[in-house]
Amino acid sequence: MKFNPFVTSDRSKNRKRHFNAPSHIRRKIMSSPLSKELRQKYNVRSMPIRKDDEVQVVRGHYKGQQIGKVVQVYRKKYVIYIERVQREKANGTTVHVGIHPSKCNQHHAGDLRRLLLPLLGDCNPGPAQSSLWTPIEE
Repeated sequence: MKFNPFVTSDRSKNRKRHFNAPSHIRRKIMSSPLSKELRQKYNVRSMPIRKDDEVQVVRGHYKGQQIGKVVQVYRKKYVIYIERVQREKANGTTVHVGIHPSKCNQHHAGDLRRLLLPLLGDCNPGPAQSSLWTPIEE
């Protein structure tokens, strides 16, 4: 049931907005769930995927393989390319296979703590702020 009269539920309009979305909105759409360990640690379910994140494919033909690094995030096609997920073409060359980020779990997401600091409400300053922040001594 529709509650907000200003938000459309028309399928064709939603598909149009999805496939014509600008890059900054595609970034949010291209989110992938975090692994169970990261989810418990940070209380965050999913994050936008980035290059050099370590992911594991959990759906489709390439699922269950070892953890691999994200080589490229191709926002125009809504896919990511992962280090070890490749196939051989007819002429013998190997190419990366595009996989949608929602079909992967993030296992190690670089500086995830720095991204989540505002959400976590952590009071400890990071290394960039430590020179500016000094405790008052009595």
